[in-house]
Amino acid sequence: ANRIANAYRELSETPGTNTRAKNRAIANRWAPPAAWDDDTIDDPAAIPDWTGHCGTDRGWWTHRQQNIPMCDACDQAHTQWKHDHQHLPRTELMASLNASRAAASQRGEAIAHDGRELLAQGHT
Repeated sequence: ANRIANAYRELSETPGTNTRAKNRAIANRWAPPAAWDDDTIDDPAAIPDWTGHCGTDRGWWTHRQQNIPMCDACDQAHTQWKHDHQHLPRTELMASLNASRAAASQRGEAIAHDGRELLAQGHT
């Protein structure tokens, strides 16, 4: 267990060099190590947090705006959001939709995107 934990710590921040493996991971929507909480990564019920807000409608918008593969938790959260707001008149629905989208457009999200880009280029 210690050897596995050490290898994970060492390799989880190391970008892979195999293009075929990267493409397979993208095609299968596999979350990168940074999306997993180190305390719950062993829990089969745990889900990766790609955006910092996964499992919420804000997470859904963050996936869309930053071109991050959509996770099931965010897809379900957005479907639930639409269901919960379907009773609103069109103008109120659109205002709520725009507010929800704007919540994901904050500066912190842009910084997180830049950080992921730097990590992908091999910077720490």
